[in-house]
Amino acid sequence: MAILTSTQITNLYDAYKDIDITLNKDVIKATKLKTNEIYIKAAGMQRPCIVYSTSFKKARLIANTGNDFINKTREAGDLITLRMAFNDPEKNDLISFFINAKVTGYGVYDTPESSLNYINIIFTQRPPDDLIIIMGKLLQANVNFNKRIDDRIIVSQSNYSQLGFSSREILIVLQEIPRKAILLDISSSGIKIIGVKAFKFHINKDIFLKFPLKNKAYIEIPGTILRFDAIPNRNDLGIFGIKFKENSVPLSFKLQIEQYFESVKKNI
Repeated sequence: MAILTSTQITNLYDAYKDIDITLNKDVIKATKLKTNEIYIKAAGMQRPCIVYSTSFKKARLIANTGNDFINKTREAGDLITLRMAFNDPEKNDLISFFINAKVTGYGVYDTPESSLNYINIIFTQRPPDDLIIIMGKLLQANVNFNKRIDDRIIVSQSNYSQLGFSSREILIVLQEIPRKAILLDISSSGIKIIGVKAFKFHINKDIFLKFPLKNKAYIEIPGTILRFDAIPNRNDLGIFGIKFKENSVPLSFKLQIEQYFESVKKNI
């Protein structure tokens, strides 16, 4: 996890403190949230829970409120403690912390007869720095990615690793046929690659992109072929201009691009 100064952490808090983040699959993957390590403590009880959404001021949880949980919590002044945990792949360790909070209300999650309920909480103090850094950097990456519409990263043998990739070679799937290609550049709107020759009828066709990561996994993004330029004296290769499908770029990809720009800025 990035090491930030207290001023940088405060700036993240001030910029994004009122924004609620729904913890969908994309957010869970990007933040490396350990969903099986989250629970709440209240009135001497401990329950596993799901964080449905969170900001730096409040959260909405889903938990089993059976066995008189609600009444016992109310008797304890509605005070609870939320434990959250995230993987830290850089240190091969777990980041965990507790957030003191107060219950402000409950809502039906499934049916009135079900013991699962939404639990709305407000934090009784500023949350731990780890939460501000993890969620704040995610929100910052999303905002900056959308702002960098005109910025283009030339991908070379010297910087592909800085971008979080294991290689410049990516896999494209065109009309259900996988093909290898070399990544030439990246922007927030799409990429340029050199690969197996396409034809005019491939223009505006859907394409699927698979970017290789250092941990042998892939980031997958759907796109559309906008243009194809032939290479002189090479009938087997061409240059593709590919646009990402709108709202399809994973947050993990945006984070990698943000981290790249930050590393470049530090070296200037």
